[in-house]
Amino acid sequence: MAGMMRKIPMYRLKNKARVGAMYHGITRAGLLALTSCLTLSCAVFGIRSTPEPVYTVVHQESNKEIHHYEGYLVATTWSDGTYEQASNRGFRHLFDYISGRNSSQHTITMTAPVLQETAVPGATMAMTAPVLQTQDQQGWSMAFVMPATYTMATLPRPLDDTITLHEVPAAQVAVLRYSWGTSAAHIHRLGQELVTWIARQERYEVTSKPRSARYDPPFTVPFLRRNEIHVDVRNKLE
Repeated sequence: MAGMMRKIPMYRLKNKARVGAMYHGITRAGLLALTSCLTLSCAVFGIRSTPEPVYTVVHQESNKEIHHYEGYLVATTWSDGTYEQASNRGFRHLFDYISGRNSSQHTITMTAPVLQETAVPGATMAMTAPVLQTQDQQGWSMAFVMPATYTMATLPRPLDDTITLHEVPAAQVAVLRYSWGTSAAHIHRLGQELVTWIARQERYEVTSKPRSARYDPPFTVPFLRRNEIHVDVRNKLE
C-alpha cells in the first residue's frame, strides 16, 4: 500500500548482515593480500621502501661515489665458515633479534643495507678503522642497520649473546655499486677496484677493508639488485 513502509522479513536482514560481514572480511583480507603482493612485487623488481642511513654524495664518477654518512646504530654478529655459510647463519641470528628475540620482545623495522665483512671473533664493527685478522682465524661479521628512531639507550638489548650493538660515527665512505650476486670473490675483486680508484683521487686515503652492502632480498631479479662495496676513507686535505 502506498505510503506504508514495507516490512522486511527478519531472515533477509540476517542474511544481509552475514553477506555484509563476509564482504567486509573479504575486502579487508583482500586489501591485506593486495598490499603484501604489491610489496613483494616491488621487492622482486628492485623497488625499495626500507629505510637506510642518511648520506650525501660528495663526489661521483660512473658507478663509484664518495658518501658522507651521518652516524647510525648497528646490530652485529660474527660467524666462521665460508661467506655463504656465515651469511646464512648471521642473517638468521640478526633476523631473530629484530623479530622479537630481544629484551623488549619488540619487532624492529628491517632497514637496509645488510653489511658484511671479514673479521675475527669478538672484533667490533668499527667503520672508521680496519679490522685485523689472520687467515686461520678469519670469519665474517654481518650487521643490520637499526632504525633512526632508536638511540643506544632505547634500542632493545639482544638475548642472543653472539649479537652486539654499536654506534657508528659519521664517516666518509667510498662506494662502488653493482648488481647481480654477492660473494667473497666479488668483495675481493671489486674491493681492489674501489681501492685503486680511491688511490687515484689523491685527496682520499683508505682507512678500512672492503665490505659488502646488500639492499635487496634474495628473490629480487638479479640484474635489478642494488649491491655495493664500501671502503672507509679520510680526506687528507681536511
